[in-house]
Amino acid sequence: MDELSEEDKQSVSRARKIQRFLSQPFFVAEVFTGAAGKYVSLKDTISGFKQFLKVSWTTYQSKHSI
Repeated sequence: MDELSEEDKQSVSRARKIQRFLSQPFFVAEVFTGAAGKYVSLKDTISGFKQFLKVSWTTYQSKHSI
């Protein structure tokens, strides 16, 4: 990551956060991971993801004077 520009580092960081956010513990994987499965409603998932997009868009606008 050291060779990436600051903008690229920020993009990678956002992508990793989104990936972790969308990687909920599945009930079917409990026996393999040891992590209890969790239910997240579609409404909560969409609401949370909108927050990522809102922050990303606001940052983009401020950098590019849109």
